[in-house]
Amino acid sequence: MTKIKWLSPIRISALLLVLAYHFFRDIVPGGFIGVDVFFTLSGFLVTASITEEFRNSGNFMLFSFFKRRFLRIYPPLFLAVLFSLPFALMLSSDFTVNIGRQLAAAFGSVTNYFEILSGGSYEGRMLPHLYLHTWFLAVEVQLYFLWALFCAFFVFCLKITLRDKPETGFYVFKALILAASLAGAVFSYLRMQTVYAAAGPDPSAAYFDTFARAYPFLLGSATACFFSGIPEKDPIASVFLQKLLRVVMVAVMALSIVILYILSRSLTFSGEGAYRYGCAAASLLAVIMILCARLLHRLTPDISEPRLLGTAAALSYNIYLFHWPLYTVFFYTTLTYQLSFWNNNCAAVCSLLLSIGFSALVLYGLEPLFHLRLPLSNISIPALKRAVYAFISLFIITAVPLNGLIIARAPEISSLEEQLYTGYLYQDIDEIEQLKHLTEVINGNPLGLLGTNPSTGIIQNRVYTGNLSDPDYYELSRLPVSFNENGILIGVTIIGDSVCLGARRNLTVSIPDCYVDSEGSRQFFQGYNLMKALQNNDSLREYVVMALGTNQNNNSFEYIDRIIEDLRPGHRLIFVTPYNGAMNENWNTYKIMQYIRKLPALNNFVTVADWAELVEKQNHVLNADKIHIGGNPTAINLYTNCIIDAIYTAATRPAKW
Repeated sequence: MTKIKWLSPIRISALLLVLAYHFFRDIVPGGFIGVDVFFTLSGFLVTASITEEFRNSGNFMLFSFFKRRFLRIYPPLFLAVLFSLPFALMLSSDFTVNIGRQLAAAFGSVTNYFEILSGGSYEGRMLPHLYLHTWFLAVEVQLYFLWALFCAFFVFCLKITLRDKPETGFYVFKALILAASLAGAVFSYLRMQTVYAAAGPDPSAAYFDTFARAYPFLLGSATACFFSGIPEKDPIASVFLQKLLRVVMVAVMALSIVILYILSRSLTFSGEGAYRYGCAAASLLAVIMILCARLLHRLTPDISEPRLLGTAAALSYNIYLFHWPLYTVFFYTTLTYQLSFWNNNCAAVCSLLLSIGFSALVLYGLEPLFHLRLPLSNISIPALKRAVYAFISLFIITAVPLNGLIIARAPEISSLEEQLYTGYLYQDIDEIEQLKHLTEVINGNPLGLLGTNPSTGIIQNRVYTGNLSDPDYYELSRLPVSFNENGILIGVTIIGDSVCLGARRNLTVSIPDCYVDSEGSRQFFQGYNLMKALQNNDSLREYVVMALGTNQNNNSFEYIDRIIEDLRPGHRLIFVTPYNGAMNENWNTYKIMQYIRKLPALNNFVTVADWAELVEKQNHVLNADKIHIGGNPTAINLYTNCIIDAIYTAATRPAKW
């Protein structure tokens, strides 16, 4: 295929959007639309190559196509893993859980479905997979395979029916490709809407699904159908008009890039806009830029694309492969060691510089070997060439056994997941014990000697009518069906997420008459629904603790207000501030924390358990993700004491009336 100039800015823009999204998600929350630009460009280039081959030879060599794609995709991927995986030694072993399966999915080009089947959340995973980003390659390879088969089938049919009319066959082939591309794009877009609607709060399934992500590729493919067979010589004779068109094309490309950036600032991964119009808009903008680049190619026969642009574009794929595992390593190493001069910016810079260095090394020093070419041919200094060869050899000799060691020693399950599963098990056991105790109370008092609440029918025990702040309260046995003088179930109800789940056992042992319901990935709207259900069953206790906010959503603030508004009189409400070691002032988690801190001044029955303030200066006690507390007794005790102190404070404040 003839190399088309001026496509490099498109590829570079897409890469910059993806890098910005990964490095500075709080600033560019919609930078993931860069992959839609990549998909569109890939569809254009692949289909343009196939149609040009058919025009020139009247055939399409499927095996040769697969061979070219294999050599373009897999050698850099293999080398990126070889060079980047040893850095995982800087992290907790939790980050290498199932690393063998991750790599098998990456090399098998099924990472997207591996993530779907394993329940993976693209943004919400507690510990990100080192090779999660290869989902993009998986989708591309799957589309390459299916699209090449489609094209080969069309070629086979045309060779039989129009073997004596090659020119007619070419135009019929283009028409078939165009029709299939447009029809497939419509189907793919509708599938994205369907999968997104069924996905719930986490749209990862729609994001990963190949058929839902195919329409950018197919739009690029449809675009390619308009150029095959067009003469390279421009028919415009006027020099002035040619120069004017050049300026217009450059301006339109620049404007498209600006609009892409604006979109990336306004979209969010879980937001409806990304799936309804955001990804589609990015694809259409990519089509516009491709059209401009293609016309500029014809309008600038005597102007070469700047070498710097070409080099950056050539490195873009390798940089994409390297940046995510390296960034994950540096980012979480930053959180682990808490060096004062080390922050996300440093992690981004270090990973970017290393990615560029490794990418250049792979592109010029190792990839040529897979194409049976002499590497580093552009280096004319023998000593420098020998030094580079020595560095590559030493690194590979070191990396191979390290990679084998990491894969062999990778745990099947992370310590955090193990702690959460244990927490769920204890929670289930406690609920069974509570039901058993309740049954014994009822069966032991068949005449209702303890009395019943006439409005609810629930057995009452008014042996103790004191206040939770009374020290004697902590010496009483648990009476899960006891009511205070106001008819409110005595004790504490804690509704929490996976952070709270890590301290659940300690909370239930330390706080009498304490009911804890914790669940991973729980958000405020789910906590509100649980509170309402308990309240409707008269099972909500006097002190209500909402230990949520880590799994933030755009509607979190609305449901915080609804919890305050819909809580019945007689209760005291406690909010636990969420903490994430990676958060900054632009994160919703941070905004929720600040919002919660203002609530006691507005509602006298609300108290704050400021977990974020307590743990911020000693977050070394947290798990590797700098969020969870399970497994560390110090962190668990800190969390438990934070809630107990808030309960004592709440006892000095009025209940809701």
